Amino acid sequence: MGLHMNKKKGEPPVLVLEGDVGIAMASDIKNEIMKVMGETDSLTVDLGNAERFDISCVQLLCSANRSFEQKEKHLNVVVGKNDDLCQKVLTGSGYEPQGGCPEKLCKRCLWKGEG
Repeated sequence: MGLHMNKKKGEPPVLVLEGDVGIAMASDIKNEIMKVMGETDSLTVDLGNAERFDISCVQLLCSANRSFEQKEKHLNVVVGKNDDLCQKVLTGSGYEPQGGCPEKLCKRCLWKGEG
């Protein structure tokens, strides 16, 4: 469990987060995202095997999304089978399923499923 990077030749990397994805993993997730941001123009974060994630994960990924946008790069989040869990965490954290975060700091919201 934890996190690992899937890299396939010719494809953007995928950061897979598994198990309990919360504040205890935040530093490791941030470090991995920052490292790969310097190496690629696109990153996908896969939360499909997360058993639990919390607002710290949401905030970290939103911050990473803003950093990617500032460098004209692309960050994507895949929730897979965890869509219900994701919506529960987002709604409980003040994010509206259709409206995204209250601050509207990103051009493209990770959580709205926009292109």
